[in-house]
Amino acid sequence: VVSDRLSPNHYLQDAYKLVPSDDKLLLAEAPPLYAHPINAAICTPSTGHAAAAGEVTVSGYALPTGVDGAVIARVEVTIDGGRSWKAAKFLDPAQPFCWRRWQATVKVDPTVRQITVRATDSSGRVQPKTSPWNMKGYMYNPWHTIEVKVQS
Repeated sequence: VVSDRLSPNHYLQDAYKLVPSDDKLLLAEAPPLYAHPINAAICTPSTGHAAAAGEVTVSGYALPTGVDGAVIARVEVTIDGGRSWKAAKFLDPAQPFCWRRWQATVKVDPTVRQITVRATDSSGRVQPKTSPWNMKGYMYNPWHTIEVKVQS
């Protein structure tokens, strides 16, 4: 059925909306979310990992937006807060609407405190360094960072 009105479904009317507070007026006026942002996450090592100086294998997944058939085109890892990036290798082929697992090896020493990842899709969207706060946590997609403890 084609309609000129939004479905009365709870999720479209109230739940899946990006609002800064629980203000009912803002909630009523906000459009529902139909897509999600590009995102990448580190799965291993886990945050707080203690590693010996040398090479560390980092792996995780990246998720495209689900918009315009874009696929995850690039995943990069940094150990210096984003001053330099290393391309990760993909473990899966690129497919629209599908996660892509990735893996990278980085060389760490005791000065390294964090490992960070970001993703880029085939339409040029890049995962942002920061993401605005919102009450429900929707659309939250800043670079994913883990803490590491590197021993000499």
